[in-house]
Amino acid sequence: MPLTDTQIRKAKPADRLYRLTDGGGLFLAVTPAGGKIWRLRYEIEGKEETLVLGPYPDIGRQEAREARVAQKRLLREVRPVVMLLTEGQMSDDKGARILFQALPRVRVLIADKGYDSAWFRKDLEAEGIMPCIPSSKSRRQPYPYDRTPYRQRHQVENLFAKLKDGGASRHATTDAHTPSSPLSASQQP
Repeated sequence: MPLTDTQIRKAKPADRLYRLTDGGGLFLAVTPAGGKIWRLRYEIEGKEETLVLGPYPDIGRQEAREARVAQKRLLREVRPVVMLLTEGQMSDDKGARILFQALPRVRVLIADKGYDSAWFRKDLEAEGIMPCIPSSKSRRQPYPYDRTPYRQRHQVENLFAKLKDGGASRHATTDAHTPSSPLSASQQP
């Protein structure tokens, strides 16, 4: 049965951490110190994992439910294997060089237009990795790319932006060049 606001507000600390279940793997952990933290239980490759969504009341009941739905969709469709968080004003080209060294074996690398460089595409293909990178507007002969995984990457990016910003609708974090600008290597299960 889904939690109500009254149940959440009235939850008191106990000697040990306990859970108030909301459904679909979402629960509110109540700590002995009185903290209330939204968490999500899920399985990946048969192993149970727990994701911390954030503290209550910073993340409200509805936001936690939306994050649950988005996270479950993310786990079904795309599994990020590397995310590079760069300092502000780092060029995408420099970030790509760093990421390339740390890249695990993936079939496809999904990135935005800032990573459209001939050397990067060539190195990816030499490693047997298909680049899914839209061409920049200045490229005379655009490279083809699969739009479906690129759209999924955008959804993942929006999920992280929403969680990071506490539910605010901030989009295109990669273009913002903030300390959380991601380039993701994704793998489709």
